[in-house]
Amino acid sequence: MLIKTVVVTEGVCLQLDPDFDTQDVAQNIARQILRDMAHPLQIMQQLVRTARELQRHLLGLPRQLSQLLSKAQSGGLKVKFEYDEPERPMRSFAALIDRLAISIVVSAFILAAAWLLASGAELPPAHGADIIVYVVGGIGTLLGGWLLVSIIRSGRM
Repeated sequence: MLIKTVVVTEGVCLQLDPDFDTQDVAQNIARQILRDMAHPLQIMQQLVRTARELQRHLLGLPRQLSQLLSKAQSGGLKVKFEYDEPERPMRSFAALIDRLAISIVVSAFILAAAWLLASGAELPPAHGADIIVYVVGGIGTLLGGWLLVSIIRSGRM
């Protein structure tokens, strides 16, 4: 909008005065603004405003520090944290719980395979005890591998 306004204004000025130099006028206005901003009186007024504001803050500082230290000594100082994205820590926590649950399931499969293998001598071969051991052990190994790949891909190992 600003550029459009400048272009339209320049067009109107050129129609009124074909010798109109937009750049020269803009430079003169910019010089005047900079001269006004750098004028000693303007700088002095800004310094006075800043000094008054600083004084107001500095006068209240000892009282505020005293209150803060008193609360810290009495144990009444509370610190409050706010997150910009409150769901982000919960997502991380949920992912951690999911990995823990999968780890427990993987451990159960591997322990079951080891238990079946250890007690396999007592089971008759007709029941296919060896096949059950390999299936359970294979499932545990696959789930463990999947969990490991998932952890490596996330980059949080």
